[in-house]
Amino acid sequence: MSACDVVVIGAGPGGYVAAIRAAQLGAKTVVVEREELGGVCLNWGCIPTKTLIYTAEMYRKMQHAKEYGLEVQGVQVNMPALLKRKNDVIRRNKSGIQSLFKARGIEVVKGDAVVTSPGTVTAGGQTLSSKSIIVATGSAPANIPGLETNGKTVITSTDALELTQIPKRAAVIGAGAIGAEFACLWNALGAQVTLIEMLPDVLPLEDEELTKRLGGILGKRGIDIRTGTTVKKLDADKGGVRLTLEGQKPGEVTVDVVLVSVGRRFLSEAVTQTSSLGVKTGKRKEILVDEK
Repeated sequence: MSACDVVVIGAGPGGYVAAIRAAQLGAKTVVVEREELGGVCLNWGCIPTKTLIYTAEMYRKMQHAKEYGLEVQGVQVNMPALLKRKNDVIRRNKSGIQSLFKARGIEVVKGDAVVTSPGTVTAGGQTLSSKSIIVATGSAPANIPGLETNGKTVITSTDALELTQIPKRAAVIGAGAIGAEFACLWNALGAQVTLIEMLPDVLPLEDEELTKRLGGILGKRGIDIRTGTTVKKLDADKGGVRLTLEGQKPGEVTVDVVLVSVGRRFLSEAVTQTSSLGVKTGKRKEILVDEK
């Protein structure tokens, strides 16, 4: 059994920053991560999407270059090159985390962590004994019955980041931050996009004035926005994916790809598999904490 001062479960923005700070304060620190350093934000979230959106916005503006007094011809989207740039950005950022860990003597253990008892964590075939445990396990895309993803025609945001071609027709279910972001991205790169949201506005959790304004902007860009609308049925065949919609803007929509972006679920299994720990979780499996 390896002994340390702090075990951090999860190497996303919460986990790796906590680990570096703990090490700066003199703690012998171990980080357990089952996938990649940087977590969702760096590998499948904020960083890669912003990288793609930056290029997409450049491409969109070039379609209107004459309005700026520019003559631009032959501009095309090179998806392999775009994905390479996205992966290069991820790799550089990940390398930065690795360098910080090395400089501070932080050990990384690869595997699924389980807190088996207070102060004891198993992961990657190892048992770690620690004075303190920090849980920074993050989240994963949520699923809803009837809209199960298959990684090809019905996809998550993680799948969407690896598409080698921009779909000609795409539907995005859920107009929160993730859904609105991909709707903007695909629209800018030339896709015909339908954005479906059961609540009255896009970005429904944000300021109402801003959401209404954003809805108008997206509509002017040609995105078919269907708020107050839900998916009654989804059928996939060789001709594409057919969505039957109900609500304020009902009807049928046929697309090549459906992105399901109905929120995210908490990953709390590391501390809920051992019932004797007494860790309490809420309705969404979030870990309930006190004022400390």
